[in-house]
Amino acid sequence: MEAYGDAVRAVVGSWGFLPPVDEARCVPTDGAVQLSVWFEGSAAAPRVYVSRPPPAPRPPVPVVETLQRTLPTLHDGVEGWVIVLSKLAPDGGILGTAVRASSPRGLLDEAVLGIARRQRHRWTVQAPEVPACLQQQFVVCYGPGLGVARHPVCP
Repeated sequence: MEAYGDAVRAVVGSWGFLPPVDEARCVPTDGAVQLSVWFEGSAAAPRVYVSRPPPAPRPPVPVVETLQRTLPTLHDGVEGWVIVLSKLAPDGGILGTAVRASSPRGLLDEAVLGIARRQRHRWTVQAPEVPACLQQQFVVCYGPGLGVARHPVCP
């Protein structure tokens, strides 16, 4: 049984959870996250499997086009992703931003939030009458051959 405990400890830091979203405020919230874990194999070759139910559906956001995006100043060799929630005004301006999840956790958050806060959007359909919550994933990757450790999200 200890082999399974070692296997779980080896991977638990890599498990990521997307927190629920408070759509009215457009921020991640504390809430229950459920997953199933099961074990197979033997002490010599333990296998740990994880499954989680699909997330609750989020309300559709009217389609937007990003008009302005500035690039951040980042440290060399930093790679990863950040999922940002942006509360969009009916005029396409940003009313607020929040990080929903990131990897590596916290490393790129402030730089990417700076980008998200300066974005301008244009509705490609009729603008809503009330603010809408937009989720975007920002991926930061450096080109091959730069001698940096590749984040799993980077090709």
